[in-house]
Amino acid sequence: MRDNSFAIGDWSTTTASFSLAATIEQPGVGYQNITYTYDSVGNITAITDYSLTNAYRVLSFTYDDLNRLLTASTTLATTTPFRQTYGYSSIGNITEWKTNSSATSTYTYAETNYTNPHAVTTIGATSYAYDDVGNLTTTGAWNYDWDYRNRLTQAESGTATTTYAYTHENIRVVKGSGTATTTYANRYYTVTSPSAGSGQATTTKHILGPKGETIATIEGNGSATSTYFNHADHLGGTNVVTDENGDLAQTLDYYPFGAQRINTKAGNFDEQYKFTGHEQDEDTDLTYAKQRYYGQDYGRFLSVDPVAERIAKPDELLETTGWSQENLLKHPQLLNTYSYTANNPLIYTDPEGEALDPITISVVGSLIVAYGLADIAMEAHADAYDRNLNGGLNLGDGH
Repeated sequence: MRDNSFAIGDWSTTTASFSLAATIEQPGVGYQNITYTYDSVGNITAITDYSLTNAYRVLSFTYDDLNRLLTASTTLATTTPFRQTYGYSSIGNITEWKTNSSATSTYTYAETNYTNPHAVTTIGATSYAYDDVGNLTTTGAWNYDWDYRNRLTQAESGTATTTYAYTHENIRVVKGSGTATTTYANRYYTVTSPSAGSGQATTTKHILGPKGETIATIEGNGSATSTYFNHADHLGGTNVVTDENGDLAQTLDYYPFGAQRINTKAGNFDEQYKFTGHEQDEDTDLTYAKQRYYGQDYGRFLSVDPVAERIAKPDELLETTGWSQENLLKHPQLLNTYSYTANNPLIYTDPEGEALDPITISVVGSLIVAYGLADIAMEAHADAYDRNLNGGLNLGDGH
């Protein structure tokens, strides 16, 4: 058993327990009190949240032989109990997705009109269309426009339009809609200006920890400011937010692939960094994962992984991802150009919207075991736990 504990503010301590054993500790108290149970290869088999919030739940998970998530279900939950099941193809495409007693959503991959074998073309009754380089252009009521560098510049649905602008390094600096425009001065500071004449601008300052994680948010409107403290889950996503008085301000919880299961707010504050610490765009219901946008409701990215363009450039591939060409080609599940975290979203994160980081706990442990190197797996796990869990959770950085 290892505990990850750190202080936030003068009154609050966040603690999470990590266990390889089958037994789970007895319930505790507080706004966040979570236990994680792992199997022998590092997959999370249970999450128990004993918090005194509406996120209280007991979750169980199963996996296939490639460590891809097969089932996720609540055996106990105070709010929104669920059961999800998933199916996959041999090349890492999701083939089916079922939630509770609803009909199974079937994913098809027609490989027509510029789509590669990884690009989903229908999910249930909804069609997906792409441009000639694999960027999603149409799905349901949504239309998407992209620039020459494969960056999303506009998302439109009916009369609602959201636009985006970026730096030459692909960092988003402006997000605009019909109601407000958000300008990103840097990863720490944003200004949201409402439409002309409709109110005062809101400034948001993010205080980051040593791993790039958001630990506090200071929101200002005129001369008034409010401070909120972020208590993350094991993936770095916002789980609990408390105010400067130590009172509960927001509770969040997610389905395995990132869709929001719970978002309960005591007031108007809504932390913008949500699943795995990435920014959630409410206007489009997409996750901004830096190099790409992610559709957390169906577990796929909207565009091709930039790493796919670097496979033929070994030096550039190694410099930007840490993967050698040989090692990447040895892991077929990572060659899927639209999949999210090799379909194991409970122990993997994608901090940049590109390939998995080979130094994270996920790759050091479970990915090695997935390909049969069990003799070094437990040593790698122990080292990863000590470095990444006791020293700080594995979190994304930036906005």
